[in-house]
Amino acid sequence: MDKKKKIAIIAGIVIILGLLALFVYKENKKMIIQGEVDTKTVDLSSKITGRVKKINVKKGDIVKAGDVLVVLDTPDIEAKTQQAQAAAAYAQYQNLEVNNGTREEQKAMALNAVHKAQSDLVLASKTYNRINNLNREGVVSNQKTDEARMAYQNAKQGVLIAQNNYRMLVNGSRYEDKLMAGANVRRAVGAEKEAKSYLDENVIRAPISGQITELPIEEGELVGAGYTIITIVDVTDNWVVFNLREDLLSKIKMGTVFNVKIPAVGKKPIKVKVDYISAMGNFATWRATKVRGDFDLKTFEVHARPVKPDSELRAGMSAVTDWNKIKR
Repeated sequence: MDKKKKIAIIAGIVIILGLLALFVYKENKKMIIQGEVDTKTVDLSSKITGRVKKINVKKGDIVKAGDVLVVLDTPDIEAKTQQAQAAAAYAQYQNLEVNNGTREEQKAMALNAVHKAQSDLVLASKTYNRINNLNREGVVSNQKTDEARMAYQNAKQGVLIAQNNYRMLVNGSRYEDKLMAGANVRRAVGAEKEAKSYLDENVIRAPISGQITELPIEEGELVGAGYTIITIVDVTDNWVVFNLREDLLSKIKMGTVFNVKIPAVGKKPIKVKVDYISAMGNFATWRATKVRGDFDLKTFEVHARPVKPDSELRAGMSAVTDWNKIKR
């Protein structure tokens, strides 16, 4: 083999080794960080216990905020609501009676009683005067005179009683009675509102727009208060969750923008922006291997939201990124 061929072979080997070394260097420098897509999820439950009367949706349906999803049958709460409504109406009628005062017919009767008492007083006064004069002449005994005097005193008291009764009817109820009647109305109305609030819970509406992902009930089943009956996912509100070692946090901050790859979607990288960094470390995921000069590293949760909403993302999808490509 001549000298030129040896040189060419050696040069080729050097180039190949150089390219291999460069490839190995780049691969060693590359650091892949994996995260997971999460989405806004709402679990719906009822405040009351009831039997499922009607289900208007099925798993996978897209619903809008305010749509009626499930209707419960609650006859016991309906009965209590009717009782509360009747109690509120009764309290309002009592309040009207107290504030409107006495009927005009009762006032007229009381005024007539005053006039009668005054007439009786006039008659009792004249009778007493006559008998007293006759007693001075010795014609009538002292006992008759005392009886006439007592009748006169009773007639005066009768006038005062009749006048007070008439005045009480004209003035109406006391201020304290009106306050109590008003308080009874407010209490009854509050009880009515409470009963209606429970009755309104028999209709389950969608609080957000999204997709039904869980529907673990059937018509006719009895569901308890607080039991999750529907799960809705807002596919337009999603983000990527990374659990990063604390030694990687120095490279990111709130507002950092970088690209992630979603293998399940298979599109070009998605640009995301950091909008949450946990204030506290969760647990140690990187244990120290040296007895001295090393320490355990904590993990911090970081959320990065797509700059442009992407409805194709689903909870649980993997998201990967080359950490070394993130600009500080």
